[in-house]
This record gives sequence, C-alpha cells and structure tokens, in this order.
Amino acid sequence: MLVVSDVYTLPDLLARAVNEHPDSDIVVFPNSRTTFTELYERASKAARSLKAIGIKQGDSVGILMSNCIEFVDLLLGSQLIGAIPVPINARYKAKELAYVIDDAGLKVLATTDRIVEHVDFVNLLQEAFPDLETKQTQCGLNSAKPEI
Repeated sequence: MLVVSDVYTLPDLLARAVNEHPDSDIVVFPNSRTTFTELYERASKAARSLKAIGIKQGDSVGILMSNCIEFVDLLLGSQLIGAIPVPINARYKAKELAYVIDDAGLKVLATTDRIVEHVDFVNLLQEAFPDLETKQTQCGLNSAKPEI
C-alpha cells in the first residue's frame, strides 16, 4: 500500500527541482534542451499570458498541439494559476475534436498555426467548427505582466 504524507502539484515539484537542479535538463527534443529553470520561466510567462486574457483559477484551458515545448509551457503555466489544463489529442479528426471541445467546457483553446506531422490545426478547427472566427494571439509573447 502506498502512503503519501505530502501532496504536491506539478508546479510545486518543478519549483523544488529548480532549487535543487536549476541547470539540469528536464525537456529534451531533437533540436533543443530546456533546463528546470528555463521551463519554470517559460511556464510563468505562459501563466501571465493566460491571466492577461482573463483565465483564472478553475477555468479549463484546452491545449491542442503536438509534442513541443510550448505544450509543456501551457500545461504547467495553466496549473501555476490554478487553471485546469485539458490536453487534446493532436491526432483527433474534426468530428472527434468538435465533440471533445464542446464537452470540455473550455474557457480558451491554445493551438499553433505550424503545420506539424501532416496536421494543420487551424484547418482542422475550421472543419470542426465551420463558423469559427479565429483570433490570433501569441500567448507566449504577451508583454502583460500580471502577478502569478
């Protein structure tokens, strides 16, 4: 039987790792490496950007991306502000995507306009929601600095 005496969130564990192993790699992709400190800074920036667009504790944040560092940034960034990350399978077809998005109660959906792995997320969303108006923002580049 597993007994857990303390409960930690992923951001708690990341903060601990930043203190204990600041320059160690946590995320490695073929062309890039990210340390614990860098990831915490990136996630904090994503958290500030989410707050700047009105996301707050308890809100659901959809994340429709393939494997990339921005996915990790948003996953942890949403948790830093108490929002609920909702990762969405990047391999869903339009019908499946429409169902999940309609059912999830999302406050916002973050995606990318990069065409990766033969998937164009913008076209896929337009197919799933024909009357969708897209609003392009660059969450990770938002200069607003609300407190997290």
